[in-house]
Amino acid sequence: MYGRWDDRNIYRSVEGTNWQDKVYGNTGFKQSYNVGITGGTDATLRYNLSYTRDDEKYIMLNSNYVRDNLSVKMDKKLSNKLKFEFSSRLTRMVIDGAGTNGGKLRDAVLFSPINSLASIDAGDAFGGEIDYSDDALLSSLNDPVYNTVNEYKKQNQFSMTYNAGFNWEIVKGLTYQLKGSYAYTYNYTDNVWLKKTGESSSNAGQPVAKRTDEKGARWNLQNILSYRFSLKKNHRLDLMAGHEMVSNYRNQMIASSKYYPMDFTASEVLAMWNYGESQPTYTTLGEPSRTASYFGRLNYAFKDRYMFTFYSPCRRNECVRS
Repeated sequence: MYGRWDDRNIYRSVEGTNWQDKVYGNTGFKQSYNVGITGGTDATLRYNLSYTRDDEKYIMLNSNYVRDNLSVKMDKKLSNKLKFEFSSRLTRMVIDGAGTNGGKLRDAVLFSPINSLASIDAGDAFGGEIDYSDDALLSSLNDPVYNTVNEYKKQNQFSMTYNAGFNWEIVKGLTYQLKGSYAYTYNYTDNVWLKKTGESSSNAGQPVAKRTDEKGARWNLQNILSYRFSLKKNHRLDLMAGHEMVSNYRNQMIASSKYYPMDFTASEVLAMWNYGESQPTYTTLGEPSRTASYFGRLNYAFKDRYMFTFYSPCRRNECVRS
């Protein structure tokens, strides 16, 4: 609210700012590249190698995404009854920008298109005093573009997955499968709130930095025995029993620092981390979780028209945390 109703022409004389267009009005642009190699024969080794790169510029200001993905797949027929399979995937992602966190989408919609006293409540409008040194109020007075440009966030993510297995036909209809996999994930994120934005607004308006480092791994091993056979011509049965072991963990470390000089940029904060006032570092060592499961399944078909499936009502899980 500003002045009396009769003063509304004051607003009409000022050109407004379309904050939604300023923050989300960029033209999104995506580039995707892929190259692959395929070859081999059943008699030797069949393989497939593929590399993909995605490079995307989002419609939001200061937001970008890059992903590199490398995948490998191969299989080898060791004999007429034994086959080996292997696949792997490596992925690296870099994400720039804080996104809509911190109410940025809301601010772009609600922030006044012209300078006003909209943040003042009714009591203040009629003569109350306002403490303009309050950090929360200072942050709310920033326009959406300022808050977006002055909040730095970069995520570096990496993951790799390996899968391998043997398929052995013991006798006709009786098959044994041994499968295993290992996956590793890594997430490294830097956050910097420059003067009077986000976390900074509640810390004397000075820049604040936070660094998150997460690592985790998961592996599993499966043993599956299946048997398919027919009774006369009308009855067909498919039996399967299996055992699986899974283990996973995740560790996390969070470090933060406050009260950097007001004129520091995000690059300077990250390069001179010790210039801030270090805060306690929080470390979480995830408790490993290990699970053993047993499962089974029975399929029955009559004349290949009527089918019945029975699956073990529940997987029996034995969990061990150490």
